[in-house]
Amino acid sequence: MRLVQLAITAGSVVFAAAMAHADVSTETHDLNQDGVVTFEEMLEYHPAGIERTQAFIDRHRAIFDGADTNGDGVVDASENQGGGAEKTKIKGAKKS
Repeated sequence: MRLVQLAITAGSVVFAAAMAHADVSTETHDLNQDGVVTFEEMLEYHPAGIERTQAFIDRHRAIFDGADTNGDGVVDASENQGGGAEKTKIKGAKKS
């Protein structure tokens, strides 16, 4: 039973990462207007009343990492939703 729960949880993280392109935007999350979104900016974007628990941070890390399609540690306009076909691919997935 525990193995099944672990598999479901891992699958949820992969799904969240794959769908992340819709959740990180330079238009809304780029707080200092430098053209890129850092993980810290993404966290700061949320209202101050939201507690930054480890679960909150982990969930947003998976979203951010999925949106950072080129793995450079920031999300720029080319990685925003609609910026190209690479958005919908999971990091590390091979092109077909």
